[in-house]
Amino acid sequence: MSVGDRVRIEARRAAWAWGEAFAATQFALLRFTHRDAPIPLPVWQRAARRVRATTNRRELLVRSPSPTSAQQARLPAPLAAALGSTTLGHWSLDAETVRWLWRAGLRDAPRRIVECGGGVSTVLGACLLREQGDATSGHLVTLEQDAAYAAALRERIAALALTPWVTVLDAPIASDGNYRFDPAVVLDQLTGTADWLLVDGPRESRDLTVPSLAAVARTGTRWFLDDALDAPYFANVEQWAEWPGLQTDGIVAVGKGLATGMVTNPSAATAAVLGR
Repeated sequence: MSVGDRVRIEARRAAWAWGEAFAATQFALLRFTHRDAPIPLPVWQRAARRVRATTNRRELLVRSPSPTSAQQARLPAPLAAALGSTTLGHWSLDAETVRWLWRAGLRDAPRRIVECGGGVSTVLGACLLREQGDATSGHLVTLEQDAAYAAALRERIAALALTPWVTVLDAPIASDGNYRFDPAVVLDQLTGTADWLLVDGPRESRDLTVPSLAAVARTGTRWFLDDALDAPYFANVEQWAEWPGLQTDGIVAVGKGLATGMVTNPSAATAAVLGR
């Protein structure tokens, strides 16, 4: 390798490192300013434009959390006991996001939860419901695309004695890249409309997850989307900000971004899905 090649490689590495540091600084400033509150979408968009204009970095403000064991994550006792040595923050919710959702759950006290993609989030939701009362007054429905993983998740939930609070439904991916499910079956399992919608899957596409789940929601149902600062999912949040019947409150600066908002008109949101 020539001296010129080495110089160019080192220059690219230095530019990459500087871009990472600049993006991390922007993330930290937003986090310091807004704390645990959702940061409005236009604020994130302006910050992303600053990063793109100042560096060669094309990604949005993603701060990938380091995977950590649940035992080292300073989780509330019920979650720490249930998650044991589970690794958080790889293909699952990270520890910081888990703690944020736990606090939000204690505040909102959701009794009916629907989630896209099971795993750590299933244990989190089931433990929240168990903390609030017996299984007759709360339930969680998980839509899972992988039948083998769904079966393993049912076994895990049973081993934790959380089965009374959880139903894992097989929901393969449709041609549009989103879950294929029957809203009537979900509503039957919930015995009512959802209070929370939690989206952490599928990996392929989440375009219609929240709009489609409006069919099992009510006015005021809160929704959450993990990985919201990953470029394709950030685009989903931007899309939902303009979607009839949905409200986008912003993205919380935890993990890789936790977007949140509300279903304001379930019928309008569902009609817009059908009209695509």
